[in-house]
Amino acid sequence: MSATYPAGIRTWTTKRGWYHILWASHMNDMQDEIHATQVVLGLNPHISYNNPGGIIRQYDTFANRLTQHARGTDIPVYRGRAMNVNLIPNTWNTINFEHRTDPFHLAESDGSIRLNTHGMWLLAARAEYRATGHSLQKQAGRRMRILVDGQDVGLSDYTGETSKNSFALHNHVTWPEIFPLGTKLRVQVRTDIDAPPHDLLVNVTFRVSLMRTVDTVVEAGRIRLAEAA
Repeated sequence: MSATYPAGIRTWTTKRGWYHILWASHMNDMQDEIHATQVVLGLNPHISYNNPGGIIRQYDTFANRLTQHARGTDIPVYRGRAMNVNLIPNTWNTINFEHRTDPFHLAESDGSIRLNTHGMWLLAARAEYRATGHSLQKQAGRRMRILVDGQDVGLSDYTGETSKNSFALHNHVTWPEIFPLGTKLRVQVRTDIDAPPHDLLVNVTFRVSLMRTVDTVVEAGRIRLAEAA
C-alpha cells in the first residue's frame, strides 16, 4: 500500500496485546510512512548546505532551522559607519567604514563591501555634513555616490548648502538592484567649495542587505555606466 504522507496524515488504530492480530501489513504500512517522511525531509534536514553565500550551517535540529529561516537570520547584512571624517575639498573622498555589523564577512581588506551571492540587494548610504561659516557663505556643494565595481553608475545625490538646510545637511541614496556574486561596493563623498583650508567634517553610514537570491543575473539588465554615443 502506498504511503499517505506527504499528501495527508495516516490515521492509525491502537493495537492491544493478546487481543488483536498483528498482520505484516501493519509493519509495512508504518515502514511506508517512515520512508515517505524521510524522502520528503531528505538527509540531515537540520543542516543547510547552501545558505546565501554558499554557506553550510548546522542548526542542531530541524525545528531550529525552520525558526532561524523564519526570523531571517540567514540573510546577509552589512552595517558600517565612519564618524567625523575630515574631507579633502573639491575631490572625491573614499570612505573607510568601521564595520559595525558584518556576520557574513562582506567587508574586504581593501575597504570595499563584496556581495556574496547573486541576488537583489538593498543599498542605503547616508552622509551628514557639519556646516561651517565658510561652507554656508560659499554655498558649498555636497555630493555622495555609491561605486559599483569601481564605477560611478549614477547612484548619487547632491545637495547645495544654503541657510535653509545647513542645520540638517545630508545626502541619501537608497537603491534596490540585482547584483552578481562578487560585486564590490564603495561609498565616496565630496564637498565642492572655494574657501580657506578648514575642517570639513562628515558622518557616513552604509547599509547593505539581501532581499532575495536569484539564480543568474541577466547581463543586459545590469546597472552600468551609460555607453558613449
